[in-house]
Amino acid sequence: MSRHIAPLGLLLILLSCADETALNPLECRIQTFARKNTRESVAVTYELRASGEYQLNRWYYYGPQGRVSVENPQPPLIVTVTLGPNDSIYAGARGRVTEGSLRVSYRAVAADTLFEASDLCTQNLNATPILP
Repeated sequence: MSRHIAPLGLLLILLSCADETALNPLECRIQTFARKNTRESVAVTYELRASGEYQLNRWYYYGPQGRVSVENPQPPLIVTVTLGPNDSIYAGARGRVTEGSLRVSYRAVAADTLFEASDLCTQNLNATPILP
């Protein structure tokens, strides 16, 4: 009888060591640094990127008439707007990442001025980043 107990015990130990690592979705609320345009006018390019396993609920950015919201966006998305003096430059997104990343950014270029900002939400089982 003891001959059968040892193989059964070994089998139980091996099964209990099976790798069943799973990631729960990470709630992401990302937003760039907000600033006011101090120039006469400036062209601003907003960008939304996503990679891996994710769900996006909302992406927002500021245009000449104020905040623009896009529900359930499908990245990649790139929008360029021209903003006047004292207009806000700002972007953000809300969603979840299981294994991957969400990234919002803007780049504003005027005659001799460059404004850039971004934010990133990432979750990976391994150490390899999905987006730079």
